[in-house]
Amino acid sequence: MIGADTLSPPWGRIRTASGFFAQDRRFFDAYTIPLYMSALLGCLLIAGSVAVGRFSLDTAWYSGLGTSFLIFLAISWAMRWAGFPRLAGGVEAILLLMLSMLILATCNTILAAVGLPVRDEALRRFADMVPGYHRQAIVDFVLASPVLSKASGWIYESFAFTPQLLLLWLFVTRRQEEAWTFVTAMIVGLWITALLFMLVPAYGNPPFPFDVGQLTGARDGSLRILNISVMTGLIVFPSYHAAGATMLAWGYRRVGRWGLPLVILNVLMIGSALVWGGHYLADLIAGVLVALASIRISRIMVQRSADISAA
Repeated sequence: MIGADTLSPPWGRIRTASGFFAQDRRFFDAYTIPLYMSALLGCLLIAGSVAVGRFSLDTAWYSGLGTSFLIFLAISWAMRWAGFPRLAGGVEAILLLMLSMLILATCNTILAAVGLPVRDEALRRFADMVPGYHRQAIVDFVLASPVLSKASGWIYESFAFTPQLLLLWLFVTRRQEEAWTFVTAMIVGLWITALLFMLVPAYGNPPFPFDVGQLTGARDGSLRILNISVMTGLIVFPSYHAAGATMLAWGYRRVGRWGLPLVILNVLMIGSALVWGGHYLADLIAGVLVALASIRISRIMVQRSADISAA
């Protein structure tokens, strides 16, 4: 029997009256509440765009994706209940970050359909105001060297695994609050870049990291089906690679001496986005500023979640 005084709010702490468990058992962690709300908000935006008839949804693909994530999230909840909170937290944080990236990638196509004027010329003029800066000269120099080209391309693509590596390290070393601060900042950054992209749409520079026809199709209405093909990096301004690299450098700086090479890697990633992300200089500067704002906001959100958890 479970006593009424042992039940906590919805994120779910349950202690058996018999004392069979020596510790509280939780399905959910209060730190995850804002992240699930963020995912729900993205899903509502997608559903709304379908409801008004602007887009149609590849329901088979999205339902399969959603089912897969729910299964793995349920496994993480079970691990937390079974008494493995750090392992559960690491798995859940990685899943929520991946899920948020996929949801926001779809939302970016929807936001592109707002169709505000493209701002490439304004972004180009900003770069022209910087003395001695010539993007094309930098791109030509990097691509002319097989070594520099391959190295910078690898640095740019390292964004695919460095967030997961950081999260695993933070949870293994019992730095759960820092881990949730980092993943919350990354997701806040996704939303800020998505909203700024809607207000300042741009195509960027070659070599383009995405099919420019996707952005054109979203803007002129010819792209109507949301499926796996829209899971690309449409955002030019601000650069999410620059934002993410800044947050990763901030995160790895906090994990000790061995994190220094990864701090350097992520600083270099900001520069690699200039070549491989098709970005303007303003995109990178704005991305760094987005990261600083996201870290600040995430700290406030995580502190509030910690207060809820302690209540």
